[in-house]
Amino acid sequence: MDVNTMRGGGVVPEACLDAFDIDAAEAASLREAVDYLSPSPLIFDARRVFDYGRQHEIPQRALDLFRATRKLKLSAWEQESIRSSLNSRNGALRRLLEMKADRSGVKDSKSTYIRVDCFGKRIQSPCLLEIWPGGHHSPIHEHANSIGLMKGVFGRVDIMLYESLAVAPKKLALLSMTADRCSWMSPEHYQAHKVYCPMDQNDFAATFHIYTETKSNVFKYREEQAPHRINEFVTESDISWGEFYKALTDAVPYYGD
Repeated sequence: MDVNTMRGGGVVPEACLDAFDIDAAEAASLREAVDYLSPSPLIFDARRVFDYGRQHEIPQRALDLFRATRKLKLSAWEQESIRSSLNSRNGALRRLLEMKADRSGVKDSKSTYIRVDCFGKRIQSPCLLEIWPGGHHSPIHEHANSIGLMKGVFGRVDIMLYESLAVAPKKLALLSMTADRCSWMSPEHYQAHKVYCPMDQNDFAATFHIYTETKSNVFKYREEQAPHRINEFVTESDISWGEFYKALTDAVPYYGD
């Protein structure tokens, strides 16, 4: 779907409203706000002078990352293998999610997602594939003043942008990230967000992330439960690319793109 056809309010699933603690009217207003933020929180091929102007202040480093990743997507085999591994009782990705929830002691098992290192660096990998099972979400978190890129490669996630990380952060905009969309961040813009996957519970979404000029191996986040304290986590990947590839081939033998 073209980025321009994704704009506007549209129908917001009830689960999305719950995930971001908003009502339908606020959701519609926040989705409309995406079109009026400057610089644009989205990078895309501008077809109008207005769109070009809104992207003019996006850092050149982020634009370069966009150009290098704009054609990335999951192959049919990758989609099938990830879905199978997440939904099979003995699937490696399903076991990883369960282990991650048990290890963190979270009350909400849906507050987990999978961070795949695509670079060979377990802590603060600058290149990640993130897997979001349907209904799962992140906490509100920030990115240590990185310049970064978040590109959809399969399915859909909804992203709430915040002015900054705080106990009661101000909401800026609500955008949907699909396989043809790309958002960005810099020390001055869009550092804090929350991600939610509105896909069916037996499906998933995937996003590709690149970070550069990161100031710390530690990201801050807001705890989900009241009193919503600000805490920290080490940006550790859950699985290496080699382990991830093995998990996929164990789920569905490789048959090409």
